[in-house]
Amino acid sequence: MVDLSPGDLGRWQATLEPASLWLGISRQAFERASAEIASVTSSILRGSRPRPLRDGLGLRSETLGIASFVAGMGPLLGYWIEQGVLEATPSISRVFAHHLEHSRIRCARLECELVRLLNVFQRYGLRPTLLKGMHTGRSYLPRAYTRPAADIDLLVRPEALRAAARALRDAGFTEHRRTTRPFRSEWTPAATRQRVHSLELEHADNPWGVDLHVSLERWYFRGVRADLTKAAWDSTSSVLVQKLEVPVLGQPILTAFLAMHASHPIYALQLIRLVELALVIRRDCTTATLQWDDLVGLLEASGTARFVYPALELTERLVPGTLSPAVRQYLHQCAPSRAHRLVDEISRTGSYRLRHRSLEERLMWSQGFMESVLNVLELAWPADGRFSTKGRLTVFRQYLPALLGRRIRLRSRTRR
Repeated sequence: MVDLSPGDLGRWQATLEPASLWLGISRQAFERASAEIASVTSSILRGSRPRPLRDGLGLRSETLGIASFVAGMGPLLGYWIEQGVLEATPSISRVFAHHLEHSRIRCARLECELVRLLNVFQRYGLRPTLLKGMHTGRSYLPRAYTRPAADIDLLVRPEALRAAARALRDAGFTEHRRTTRPFRSEWTPAATRQRVHSLELEHADNPWGVDLHVSLERWYFRGVRADLTKAAWDSTSSVLVQKLEVPVLGQPILTAFLAMHASHPIYALQLIRLVELALVIRRDCTTATLQWDDLVGLLEASGTARFVYPALELTERLVPGTLSPAVRQYLHQCAPSRAHRLVDEISRTGSYRLRHRSLEERLMWSQGFMESVLNVLELAWPADGRFSTKGRLTVFRQYLPALLGRRIRLRSRTRR
């Protein structure tokens, strides 16, 4: 097991310095491994033959494994190697086979837990909507276990919240955290001790839980939020999970929600989320399930175009031709200039992730003077319901030293 403290995670989130979690892994080695993973992924999704993954020339199998864990790509790379789509040296193949094995076990466990939960929910007359990776992995990825899922995300109507909470308690779960902006209730299995077993892959026994949502909204700072909740009730589909029909998001809200979720926080962007978006858009455009006019109409009606821009633009750069030119231009016009600069920087790294934190990244969603003022106030005193007064002081202790030590930069651009 890994002895991981909140301070360790705080340092990683504040600086994105690999050595804060993985001793001996330099930033240069981590970035090179991340860029190599992005390169072969882009080649495969574009239908080109990727270059083999090889040890040497600054690449080590251990570093590739850790970088793929951070990107959420370990199981998918393992699957591609297993299927002969991607060549790799024996040492690298063993690393990704290990990722794939654990993901298969974890996925099967979560699926059994999901079915058990849904049966309990049915006794309360509830049919929650399944969100995120537990849906897309099953419907759009090559296999459900190639899309890692840390938790089971369920959406219920606000008036069903109390019944849903009773159902979760009956199923053996305990609420351990609740946020208000936006509302989210997080539950963990009461009978098991949640411990991190590995920070090098999504271990089968790593912690998991249930995230209970009553809305599809994101809070960025005081007065600025994105909300897709109304469209969620108007557009639903379903998938089969062990012969049980489960509601999921339909189009165009599925694309909008995945893009909004992937775009914020931008420092936590995972490559697997861009892969997920590319596969969702490509398949549903082919079947005419997704219509570009419908997506633009939803974004305009909900005022969420600027909030989905980063993920959709980066998906297009990873897999050219994913977006229609008209939609791409529309999104570009809606996004703030800071978002443009950050997307350019992330794309320029070749790894599809930020190299470091910056104030520009924290202010990327602001449009106009008043929003900029509100955003700065948010940095000084977060409105996020997760933070108590003590928690806010902890945020200061984590970020202020990093800023003074120039590990958090004013601008996102990397010096050449």
